Amino acid sequence: MTLSTSPNIACDVAAYQAAPSGRRLLLAEDDDELRDLFGRALRRADYAVLAASGGSGMLRMFSTVSRGELPIPDAIVMDVRMPEHSGLALLRALRLAEWRLPVLLVTGHPNEQIVERANAYGVATVLAKPVSAASLCSAVREAIAGARLLASLSSALR
Repeated sequence: MTLSTSPNIACDVAAYQAAPSGRRLLLAEDDDELRDLFGRALRRADYAVLAASGGSGMLRMFSTVSRGELPIPDAIVMDVRMPEHSGLALLRALRLAEWRLPVLLVTGHPNEQIVERANAYGVATVLAKPVSAASLCSAVREAIAGARLLASLSSALR
């Protein structure tokens, strides 16, 4: 099954591939309504979004990007609690694979343990549901800007 025909991945691959740097996002949210809401809000903010309905779909997207079949995203937005693989497990896997891009976690059950684990894996931010479209877009914009600033400072220090 290819990425573009997988039943739990909604995407416009061509738009994602054509998007300029700083505008590509991966999104994983198992709640259909929230996934659609988040995707629409981010697209209205001029992001190209590939969206998965759960952890397995996100893993397929990671794999597709790792094989060089899709450009590396500029940020990832994931629900913490999803079927198959949690957002925290996926964040950990990303860091073990040395992906250093910003990851934003969204949860309907925020607690200190989730925040501590997420911070240990270098999360950009943890957003508590319900999160407004404006807050989500602002957090994504800030996470990408912060990552770019760090990359710029890092290369200047070399």
